[in-house]
Amino acid sequence: MMLKNFLFDLDGTLLPMDLKPFIELYLQAFCKRFADPMQLDPQKLVQGIWDGAVAMGKTRGILESAQPLLRQGSAHARKRL
Repeated sequence: MMLKNFLFDLDGTLLPMDLKPFIELYLQAFCKRFADPMQLDPQKLVQGIWDGAVAMGKTRGILESAQPLLRQGSAHARKRL
């Protein structure tokens, strides 16, 4: 049988998923890929991601989602992203 479609459940809406270990592993891999090459403090990078996610949730459609995320991330990294 030939497969025609693939279904990805990245946020646990279709299958049960424990988000805490997933997010911890994801952020660890993200920092390994970006924090070291950009000479950023991994803890500040992760905090910037979390602060940006909170800021995105507060925009209520006023700003594009990327704007508050980048603003918060840049503030924590002390570099313009």
